[in-house]
Amino acid sequence: VGRYGASRDFRLNAAPAANAYVRQFLFENFDEDLIRSGGLVVHTTIDRSRQASALNAVRNGIDGIRSQLKKNGKAAPDRIEHVSEMMNGVLVSLDAQSGDMLALVGGYGVSEGNMTKRIFSMLRPPGSAVKAFLYAVALDEGVLNVSSIVEDKELQIDGYSPRNWYRNYKGEMPIREAVALSVNTVAVSTLNQIGVDRFRRAMGRVLGLDAAQLKDRFPGSLSLALGTGEMTPLEMARLHAPILNGGRIIEPRLITRIEDAQGVEIWKSEPYLSGEYVLSPSACGAALYLLESVLEEQGTAGWIGKQRNKNPKYLPFSVAGKSGTVQSTAAHYKKFPGFFGSRDAWWVGFVPGEVTVVWAGNDEGAPFPGSGAGTAGSIWANYAQG
Repeated sequence: VGRYGASRDFRLNAAPAANAYVRQFLFENFDEDLIRSGGLVVHTTIDRSRQASALNAVRNGIDGIRSQLKKNGKAAPDRIEHVSEMMNGVLVSLDAQSGDMLALVGGYGVSEGNMTKRIFSMLRPPGSAVKAFLYAVALDEGVLNVSSIVEDKELQIDGYSPRNWYRNYKGEMPIREAVALSVNTVAVSTLNQIGVDRFRRAMGRVLGLDAAQLKDRFPGSLSLALGTGEMTPLEMARLHAPILNGGRIIEPRLITRIEDAQGVEIWKSEPYLSGEYVLSPSACGAALYLLESVLEEQGTAGWIGKQRNKNPKYLPFSVAGKSGTVQSTAAHYKKFPGFFGSRDAWWVGFVPGEVTVVWAGNDEGAPFPGSGAGTAGSIWANYAQG
């Protein structure tokens, strides 16, 4: 309690973000006298063991970032301390078939009033993590197949010229290698073939956003392939769940039923089993095959593949994923002198039946030493390992 904070509403708080959401839901939907009288029993979708792993993984990961900041920071000590305290992490894990939330972490500590904001309303650019959905759509549209040969080369499309994180071009390669290395030019070329509007509409269908919301949230330009625009961590999990369930749109669910003090059921929900498909099952299977390469030794998260090859007990099940690292801009460096690195680190992880999104970053947008594959990816791996 002393280390992570406390909430006056709970004697035991193993799932702070989920409990905060439940409290908010009750006061928005039931008479306050009923709530205050006590005895209500709220059943949620949270899996207790997964939740414990999620909390430990996020807190250990953020501890690591904070230690690096304190060790390598070039700013004044009090400034380093402040920026360090503003480092936070989010983990959202969904049952990809039902949309049930299995684990939910809204931040490093427990505090009043903000445990759900980072999950449900914090908007951040997703970076290259969005390429997972991009390639799934491309496979569904027939723009690509798993045997496609693509070319990493300099592009000039309507004045837009994307660069790769490795600062050069590798020429022709299999699409699986392009996915493994998160090649920007190939992603942009792929989006150009799909069409920005078509891709945005697919995103909107999954996320339940109308045309005006899509236009406001996501740019109508090819930079969308590299993760411009803004999404919440929960939206990121929702966007990628169809890849794991054969293409069906889901809606996240946390509360299953509520009983009064006498045990009478007064509220109930069912999983949102939509019959609407945004992707074909074959495209989803192909996308997962491509995304497995990210965790193999040649991929951006190759450290995971190396550990799996050395230790058969490490993540001993099918895994796939995509990292996203949003670089800091000149404006961020100006606002936070003495700090260097990324401003958002993302990971979308897939295991059988479960899609997990991890975000790590600074609440105020300060640069920090971390990446999607290294920082967010390691949080996910520690969670998935259990």
